[in-house]
Amino acid sequence: MRLKTKCQPLFLAPVLLVLILLPQTMLGSSATPKALVGKWAGRVSSVSTSSFVVTIEVGPDSKAHIVGEGSPCFTEADLVVTPTGPESVTFAGSSKAHENVTFKGTLDGNEKQLEVTYIVNGSGSARCETDRGAGTLEKQ
Repeated sequence: MRLKTKCQPLFLAPVLLVLILLPQTMLGSSATPKALVGKWAGRVSSVSTSSFVVTIEVGPDSKAHIVGEGSPCFTEADLVVTPTGPESVTFAGSSKAHENVTFKGTLDGNEKQLEVTYIVNGSGSARCETDRGAGTLEKQ
């Protein structure tokens, strides 16, 4: 004797919902928070060298480019923007000389200043095996 089973269409609704929402929830968004998009500049202090000017151009596509004017540890690098909270963000990447650059920032309530800490390490040029510091960047 053979049992017949019915395919219940209600089963398909949750499956379709999962397939629609999965890319958005599991893979995350590729957009930078609107408050961070733009040009940020300011002076950061280093624990091992003199202070220097940093400019970060943040794009809407989770990419950024940083220039360190006067830093002996890096001159420029392409970074990935990762929001880590409602007002916090991490910028991380490598320079052309293979220095690993990571900036962590907290946005002020007016979205005009970004308090940052940074670390540069793994210098391919051996100029700075580890440098770290902090500063404030202002939206331009």
